[in-house]
Amino acid sequence: MKTTNHLKKFTLLLAVLFMAYSCNNDDDNTTESQSTTITSIASASGDLSILVAALQRAGLDTTLDTAGSFTVFAPTNTAFENFLADNNFNALEDIPLDVLTQVLLYHVIAGEAFSTSLVIGYGNTLATKSGAGENLSIYINTSTDVNLNGVSNVTTANVDASNGVIHNLS
Repeated sequence: MKTTNHLKKFTLLLAVLFMAYSCNNDDDNTTESQSTTITSIASASGDLSILVAALQRAGLDTTLDTAGSFTVFAPTNTAFENFLADNNFNALEDIPLDVLTQVLLYHVIAGEAFSTSLVIGYGNTLATKSGAGENLSIYINTSTDVNLNGVSNVTTANVDASNGVIHNLS
């Protein structure tokens, strides 16, 4: 009888321990996994909302939301507003779609390049010279901070994405 009592207590203890362990929320699967693609990270940043709208208009948002390896020099809203004003555009919709697409591709380099791997020199972008099919180059200066073409400075570097890296530009 004593053995049966001990067995019941042992079984009850095991059941309680099992329930307590299974209720542990360390492995809570009720939250959806967060996408960490370039497009999803940019979409979550209020400072890149014009870039996201431009990517959507050009149909490049889906490209930067898929597997791959890209380095994106992402113009902030201020940089985009300056671009619009400097080129006499009132809004993104005023930019011809082929021009907008090339401007966006000019800010993308194939492969993942964190700031520590960038060197002074020219890098090939995904933009192409009209009619020639040659990729346009961007001048990267790393002598102090990261600067592009002597005009734009990287303000936030090395935002790691599942499909590359983002460097925000001013």
